[in-house]
Amino acid sequence: MSTANRIEPQHDQVPAESPTVPAPAEAVYLAWLWRTLCSGDGTSAVCVKCGEVRRFHRVSGRRAYACDRCGAHVHPTRGTLLEGSKLRLAVWFRAVPLVLSTGSELSTVRLADELGVTQRTAARIKRTLLTAVAEGGPDAGLVERMWRDGPRPGGTTCSPDAVLTTTQRSWSQESVSSPAMERITSAACRAFAERGVAATRVADIAREAGVSSAIIHYYFRSKDQVLLAALRWVSGRQAEHERAILAGEPDHMARVRTLVEMAVPRRQVLRDEYRLWLEMYLVGRHQPALLQECAVLSDRWRTFVERVIAEGTAAGVFHPVAPAAEIAHRLVNLFDGFGFRLVVDYSTTPYELAGRLTRRFVAEQLGLPSGAL
Repeated sequence: MSTANRIEPQHDQVPAESPTVPAPAEAVYLAWLWRTLCSGDGTSAVCVKCGEVRRFHRVSGRRAYACDRCGAHVHPTRGTLLEGSKLRLAVWFRAVPLVLSTGSELSTVRLADELGVTQRTAARIKRTLLTAVAEGGPDAGLVERMWRDGPRPGGTTCSPDAVLTTTQRSWSQESVSSPAMERITSAACRAFAERGVAATRVADIAREAGVSSAIIHYYFRSKDQVLLAALRWVSGRQAEHERAILAGEPDHMARVRTLVEMAVPRRQVLRDEYRLWLEMYLVGRHQPALLQECAVLSDRWRTFVERVIAEGTAAGVFHPVAPAAEIAHRLVNLFDGFGFRLVVDYSTTPYELAGRLTRRFVAEQLGLPSGAL
């Protein structure tokens, strides 16, 4: 949104009576909006009347800045969801993390208490913020920046978690459990696998899940948090599958055949999971939390393979050429290599070849006759 769109002849008078919210002075919030929306350096901006970059100063008692040369006013809230609001900016900045972090867990009554406003006002604030996020556009971007970078109680700028209570933090970071979160994370997995993480928007995930973008923001602060939840969801599914194999399949040879089937992702669901892993590993290089989850997932997969080998060896079915832990490392690296090549559709690695080479290598490592798998 251009600076020109925020210029108006009338002065936006700050109301004398507003709810009391412990926060930095109103000028701090206005200065943040000025710097974020109008002036990169906090002092200069384009004056439409002068037609040049000019220095500006704060207009006392108003939500406006004036050109030092001609006196033209620029209102940072002009054209945003904050325009015309009689509430202090502190209330809006306080409301953003509360509404977007907790969603349905935070009632209108609780929000009203937190902000020091009436329930009717709290409901309007909540509706305004969620609508802005759902519709996208400049207001959605502004809300995101208010959440991430805006001034916080105590006069500091900090991460959203700093303004949440312990209960709220634990809720927002909990593992996938509710049907709604299950639906969102499974849809996110499909969207990330199909489009790639970089090209996937929150709106794409919402469309895949059959919900609005606002619902996504009920549960997750950002796309990165959805990505982390998606990885944990895949990890949980894998853990369930592994437990089912160990508990429900006493035949050690059948277990190994299942391993080979999982390693050569012919079925679409396996292909999607491998694609998702690839995306996670790439993004995880720059996100410690995601990288840690990737490492946990990889280690659990290797531990499962090692257990299959160790139990088969103890039963006298396998005669591995090396300790189970070392064989597990070898097999997992082979599985990953073929699996990733297959899901990116390398023409030099057809499924038949990958399957044949994988079965042969596994048989050799476990001391099984050729063709046993």
